[in-house]
Amino acid sequence: MTDKRTVLLVGAGLLQVPAIELIHELGLRVCATDRDPAAAAFPTCDETVVMDTKDVAGHVELARSLCARGDLAAVFTEGADVEVTVAQAAAAAGLPGCDPAAAAICANKAEFRRVCREAGLPGPLFEEVGSLADARLALREIGLPVIVKPLDNSGSRGATKLAAESELENAFHEAMRWGGTGTVLIEECLSGPEQSVETIVDQDGRQWRCNVVDRPFAFDPYPVELGHDNPTVLDDAQQEALYELVEQSTRVVGIDLGAAKADTMWTARGPVVLEMTARLSGGFHAQYTSGLAYGTNDIKACLDLALGRSLDPADVTPRWQRHSICRALFPEPGLITAIDGVDDALAIDGVEHVIFRMNVGEEIRPYRTCADRAGFVITCADTREAALAAADAARQAIRVGTAPYAAVD
Repeated sequence: MTDKRTVLLVGAGLLQVPAIELIHELGLRVCATDRDPAAAAFPTCDETVVMDTKDVAGHVELARSLCARGDLAAVFTEGADVEVTVAQAAAAAGLPGCDPAAAAICANKAEFRRVCREAGLPGPLFEEVGSLADARLALREIGLPVIVKPLDNSGSRGATKLAAESELENAFHEAMRWGGTGTVLIEECLSGPEQSVETIVDQDGRQWRCNVVDRPFAFDPYPVELGHDNPTVLDDAQQEALYELVEQSTRVVGIDLGAAKADTMWTARGPVVLEMTARLSGGFHAQYTSGLAYGTNDIKACLDLALGRSLDPADVTPRWQRHSICRALFPEPGLITAIDGVDDALAIDGVEHVIFRMNVGEEIRPYRTCADRAGFVITCADTREAALAAADAARQAIRVGTAPYAAVD
């Protein structure tokens, strides 16, 4: 057992709160980074550093300085899209982590698609383009509908579905605005129900199957996730096919330790992995609904691996099977003037959490990305129907007042 006491946690948003609580339960300290000086989880951390979580060089330097101090035990994140930062910082510090090359593939949607295509895995048609003229050629070659998105962002930022070529110019520039590669992805827009598949690769290379959740979407042409349903409604054979494809994708990409999470779709031609990342899921999936639905602790399983410990099978073995639902709240866009009914919602049978990302005085923008969602309700019950009913009742109980931004002094 190491006597090093500090975990470098990359990101300090709401999704990191359960990890911070767990790290403290293990008797360890948290040094967290975030570009936001007012990051939600900073007050619960032992040490904070204001730094962009995508600043790889800065985190490598920080990890080395913590090593020099003599107490860096692990580099970790939970649900944040920073797998490259974590992998590079861990490698620089000589600590366990995912292969940085695999993390880099996951962080670039076009590279991930190329690697999977070369391995013969199913996937959408796609082209990486750097100009509007090339985007038009790609669209005509792939055929409508397509989805246009940046290569290196998450949460649907900069992603737009297109049903007509006349929509391409705006979508191209929007994807460019959100990306950092100077190129965008033009991708065949497949159709079918979407899922998130959570797996973990342990210290011996075994890939543990955690769970599959369903991911409903709305707000076309912008793919905004409404939440998720844990577990999926797919049958055992379909889940087996998803897991097998995710395991193949994990090996092809090269994720050799820790989380291997995939966004998938069940299409008319079978399962497809849309994206993969070397981190646990966000959206309060790994953070709350998996524990509620199964009694598992995927965060602890991954944290143990980052600490150089062996994965404990008890952390990823279901103790029960219930149904947990996460649903986003979608108030009228504008400046938030009031939030009421939270206590009423929490009093409803089956409602476990009400979480707000935004507070009074903050602006809800028109819903174009998953980051525009203001709040969430999380429920749990013995049946899917009861969990959904509790979520609907909670959303009706919560009242979020908004006003047009220009109308407020």
